Amino acid sequence: MEGRGTSLIDKSIRSKTMAATYQIETTETFEAWVQALDKRTRIRLVSRLAKPATGLWGDCKAVGPGVTEHREHFGAGYCIYVMQMDTALVVASVGDS
Repeated sequence: MEGRGTSLIDKSIRSKTMAATYQIETTETFEAWVQALDKRTRIRLVSRLAKPATGLWGDCKAVGPGVTEHREHFGAGYCIYVMQMDTALVVASVGDS
């Protein structure tokens, strides 16, 4: 989160035509986890995380104050937990079924 290089999510947002509404913040642990996934899964999850940054929330639900669960229905099924802090969306954790 603090002063690292460009994340995969930032690169995905820049490749889209919509401007980012929120800044996505991730941790080194999350970035390492994403890099370890197979290419197809990595692309789907990174694309899924890029959507809320542009205001397209998709399939998600509130699970606590300022925390949303974003669901992706493929493979084992993935849930991405995101905390909204002002204009930043912080990826809190990701899990599969």
